[in-house]
Formats: sequence, C-alpha cells, structure tokens
Amino acid sequence: MFVRAVGDRLPSELLQLPKTGFSAPLAAWFRGALRDFLQDHLLAPRFLRSGIVSAGFVQHLVDEHMRGRRENHYLLWRLLVLDLWLRDNESLLK
Repeated sequence: MFVRAVGDRLPSELLQLPKTGFSAPLAAWFRGALRDFLQDHLLAPRFLRSGIVSAGFVQHLVDEHMRGRRENHYLLWRLLVLDLWLRDNESLLK
C-alpha cells in the first residue's frame, strides 16, 4: 500500500530491493530510557523469587549490560517479556 502511494516518487532500484527487517535499539534503551523499567522488573523480589531463573544470574546479566562489558539485551528482553507475561497471567500459575 505504501509503495503504491509513493512508488512513483522513489527510484526504481529502491523499489526492486527485497524487504528487510529492522531491530529496535534495545541495548541502548536498556542503558538509557528503559533502564529503570528493566531494573524495576527484572530485579524485583517478585520476579527473582519466582524460581524461574537464578537471582544471581539475572543480576549478573543486568550488571554486565549496564557496565558495557557484554551486550545482554537479547536475554534481558526475553526475561522482561517473561516477567510482563507472568504479571498478566498470574492467575494461570496458581
């Protein structure tokens, strides 16, 4: 739909390119704008006591990422989504 709307204004070579994805800059967001949100969720006693993952392991992942020693944003994102899912589906786990 977008290509039909603006296709006549774009170079034809651009229109021939295959679709490509893009990723959100999670690594930077977790060190910046989403830092508090991430830590409030993943380091919360509620999540750490769940027993799903080791509290020490989560703390280690967060610390390494925040210090810039390692890009752990992929794992941190998955844990954050897990925590948000658990919060929304708490009744299913009882």
